[in-house]
Amino acid sequence: MSGCLGPVCADVASGYSRPLADIPRASLLNRGYTSGNKLNMPLPFHVSCSHPSDATFFQLQDRRFQFIREAPLAPFMAGFGYLLVERSFGDYLRGLGLERVGIESAVIWNRRTDENLLTHDSVSIGQSFQVDQINDLNTDGPRLLVLGKEYVFASPELQQMLIYSPFNWLTFTKGLSGFVGEAESGTDGALG
Repeated sequence: MSGCLGPVCADVASGYSRPLADIPRASLLNRGYTSGNKLNMPLPFHVSCSHPSDATFFQLQDRRFQFIREAPLAPFMAGFGYLLVERSFGDYLRGLGLERVGIESAVIWNRRTDENLLTHDSVSIGQSFQVDQINDLNTDGPRLLVLGKEYVFASPELQQMLIYSPFNWLTFTKGLSGFVGEAESGTDGALG
């Protein structure tokens, strides 16, 4: 894994670092960096679903997800501290072998009916960031990231892979462009 911050580019795995001036300009531009003195990393893409759900959940100590707001389920549901995806998409993500991403079967519990739904997987994402870090993220390779504990982003490489996947309900906006619009439009914290 490598990353560039300030005037130094580091290969974290080997511990080797070198000045940006020693890296050929074409190599930096091919990786999505822009010219000039400031190094700009390629922006990640906010991931959401074209079939949003108003359902919200709370994860219990036994790892089940209890409905807080009951509604029809969507194939991709992100909320504070959780990401639930339909099983076939979870299998697809497992097959990609993404770093710092864990996927396990989820149980969605309807307390009112005492019904357990086994239609989704729970996805945990181990790379998080804050809004002011969006221009400095390492977006090399396929990776999922989470803004705060709620909003899911994909690196440009993963976004391209997902565009060509069979999951045509996925939607993407670059950087914070669509995300800001969603936040200002009054959505109550759920992605979509």
